[in-house]
Amino acid sequence: MEDHTEYIEHELQIEQDNWWKGDYLIDKCGPPYGPGVKDGAYIIFQQILDARERAGLPDSGGIKQLSQIRVVAFYFPPEKRQNGISWTCHREAGSPEMLAKIIKRVGNKKPTVKLFSDLKKKIEKEEESPKLSKYHTTLITLGEVNKTYMECLEIDIDEGPTQVPMVRECIIVRMNELNQMLKRLETPISHITAVGE
Repeated sequence: MEDHTEYIEHELQIEQDNWWKGDYLIDKCGPPYGPGVKDGAYIIFQQILDARERAGLPDSGGIKQLSQIRVVAFYFPPEKRQNGISWTCHREAGSPEMLAKIIKRVGNKKPTVKLFSDLKKKIEKEEESPKLSKYHTTLITLGEVNKTYMECLEIDIDEGPTQVPMVRECIIVRMNELNQMLKRLETPISHITAVGE
């Protein structure tokens, strides 16, 4: 059982150095593998918490906090970390890509977690808007396609042999309309089938 003296000594000197702690945890535990994956980190986290308690250090958020510190250090390796931006702002950004987008918008404002949170929500909403409008347009068009298809099915073919040519003609016209709508969509049939299921 390792006593993690180096971790405790460092924490006694610089309590809020989450980058150092995260790098230490990655070194000892390896990278995080995802929620619910048993990678042996729990045992190391518990050893660290026990060592903290023996050293008389206050509660630090427990295993959940150690896990979060490791995850943030993993997603932001040293070369992706921004000087002058706090660890908590990095955590709020969630990824180096989002961090770069947020930093572009911060301007002369002080980089706070609240500012980062607000900007992240705004950026995500802006990035989602074009996808949503395309999605709604597609749904409306698919509604038109479905209506035309249903009209084809509603044609009464039980009116006797004299009506068969007219019914056949109507189905051909409706199917042509359907094909035109599909061409306007420029969407493969497999996508439409998947959406309709």
